[in-house]
Amino acid sequence: MVRQRRRALSAVAPRPRWAGALVLGAIILAGAFASASPAASPSRARLGRGSAAAGAACAASRPQPVTGPVPNPFGAGVTIFSPSESPSTINAALSSTASTDAPHEFFFLPGTYGSASATPGTATTANTIQAVVAPGSIVAGLGPSPCDVVINGALDIPEDSFPGAPPNTGLAIRPSQLENLTINPIESGDPAHTMTWFTSQTATWRRVNLLGNLDVDLTHPVTGPCTHPCTAANGDPYLADAYGGAANGFEIANSNITGEIIDANGENTPGKAGANSNEDLFIEGSHVGGWRGFGVDQVFAGDTGAPASDFGPATRSRPPGDIDNIHRLAVVRESPFVVYEHRRFFVFDPKVQFGRVGYDWTVSPRTGALLPLRRFYIARPGTAIAGRLDAALAHGRDVLLTPGGYVLGAPLTVSRPDEVVFGLGESTLTADRGTPTVVVTNRAVGAVLAGFDANGSGDRFAAAQIVIGTTPGATGSPADPTTLSDVSTISDATTDEVINQNDVLQNQAEIQAIGFGTYTASAWAQRAGDYGVVVNGDRVTLEGIWLEHFKKTEATWNGQGGRVVFMENELPFTPPFTADGVPPSSWSLRPGFHGYPSLVVSPHVRTFALSGFQSWSRFSNGCYCLVTSLIVTPVRPHVTFRDLFSGLILGTATSATPSGDTEGGVLNVINRDGVSAYVPYAASWAGSSAFPHSDVYGHEVTARITAFPAPEGRRATGG
Repeated sequence: MVRQRRRALSAVAPRPRWAGALVLGAIILAGAFASASPAASPSRARLGRGSAAAGAACAASRPQPVTGPVPNPFGAGVTIFSPSESPSTINAALSSTASTDAPHEFFFLPGTYGSASATPGTATTANTIQAVVAPGSIVAGLGPSPCDVVINGALDIPEDSFPGAPPNTGLAIRPSQLENLTINPIESGDPAHTMTWFTSQTATWRRVNLLGNLDVDLTHPVTGPCTHPCTAANGDPYLADAYGGAANGFEIANSNITGEIIDANGENTPGKAGANSNEDLFIEGSHVGGWRGFGVDQVFAGDTGAPASDFGPATRSRPPGDIDNIHRLAVVRESPFVVYEHRRFFVFDPKVQFGRVGYDWTVSPRTGALLPLRRFYIARPGTAIAGRLDAALAHGRDVLLTPGGYVLGAPLTVSRPDEVVFGLGESTLTADRGTPTVVVTNRAVGAVLAGFDANGSGDRFAAAQIVIGTTPGATGSPADPTTLSDVSTISDATTDEVINQNDVLQNQAEIQAIGFGTYTASAWAQRAGDYGVVVNGDRVTLEGIWLEHFKKTEATWNGQGGRVVFMENELPFTPPFTADGVPPSSWSLRPGFHGYPSLVVSPHVRTFALSGFQSWSRFSNGCYCLVTSLIVTPVRPHVTFRDLFSGLILGTATSATPSGDTEGGVLNVINRDGVSAYVPYAASWAGSSAFPHSDVYGHEVTARITAFPAPEGRRATGG
């Protein structure tokens, strides 16, 4: 029944003119695609390592321009550009939301924008596209391939985001995204063939073809000033908290970067501090032309051109390593995207792929379903809208959320197989009456949720904010997994997200407690913001997850066959305490266990794999808080962990602790392994970021584990 509905939706509209031709063109356009299931044809397999194929294809053939104007069915929150418009007009529109953070989607019709003859020295807003992608903005091409929209210029996030704004330290969680276009980088004032994207977490790239280098850090990195404890004499306290500008990673998916990804070298060495780096990027199913820099844990999954795995603590014979390279994407389902062809709009809904290496830009019946826009209920922002959304879904329509805020008095309920709820711009659903925001029922196998936030607010707290499957172990489909792409959530529900259904795939999410961990004393007594994600289903995969600031356990895994690729985590900032230098008994999993683990794998779990994990402590209220074990897990051959990092963030605390520096941290990374990342109370080196306590700048202390359990005959490596 699931597959039948996919075919039925594809058959509703007349076949677009490009549908037949594009399948042939895709043999070239999928350039770095090495292999996947469904099996690639022999000709595609031969192109598998052709890393420059897509760039050459875009350069060899000019995109066919679509002349405007085109009717806009999406409303005021969406702007559609055509190649006939001047760069000045386009740049002014792109900049119009910069100072307001108003959610917006900017679409480019197929064609070429800006002059390729410009250089960084001659580029202006009159001859090239020169615009900052503002918070809350998504910029996307409307062709079936990224090659159909060519931007000469820069769609960037620089060190200073826009005139009059405070400096961009990069740590801000910034919902700015690029999708489905080619950029020939010409960035005013920067090196040739280079574009800057300096930000964190929700600033995702999907289907981007960058014909040059990507700078992911400060244009001029700041070398650490706090090799000794930061004081008023040798450093502004601001530097202790933000240390000049660092970023906390973002995701690049299904993209091609022909040049290098350039990061700063954050490595602390004897007598020398590192520079501020973009600490933990997640790059999956893509091609990169090279990599430069050092950070916390840079995770590559199913990429061509990526550096070899090199992760672990420093030893006498080698420096520390920060690279985690997973050769194949075990499972991936790309996010839906909008296509304009034959004077009509469609939404392409990709199918799941297995064992992929490299990007795949194919748009064909083999890779997904082309859904006509008339199959979607196009929702407008407003209040009390849940009933209308549910009615549309109950009658077999998919839902497209236009940019803006939606206040729900009841959950958005997805109850039919394969339904699609897809957001443009920064669409935000907020439940304000103590209910979940989104519920996917047991029957809704293969549902696709993409491109929106599912939040909670108000004085009444939901038991859970996102519920996937209403009973643990609900039937799913490995060939058609329920999928969440770019669905983030900020709430004070008791548990933010519960995944009960089997065979669920979640890719890219910021899952965060609404107080960002800065709870008041009274808030700690409420059953709000306790748990992040609870997984009860089997064969659940999480990829590119930022999970932060819950009071208790951030992730609890009860299902079999779970898989995690890249998970970033931060503990709460302000656990309650009564005395300096004394770990609080009120923040405790059980007697004898300090604090709460970030991840618990239940004792009955027999199969589970995690690769690429970063966890930070920073107790900014001055608590000398300790965590006995960051990860609690059964020790079994098929319960495996690789490339794990833990650190205590450099910062100041508002308390009577000596020198006002953050202290405490993690006593054991896994179980009672003895690999720690904590600063003892009143340590003389508290408030500094220097070797040997920390191997990367911005942290007072760091620890790395390469593998757990260790390969047979070898000890676990960590330190």
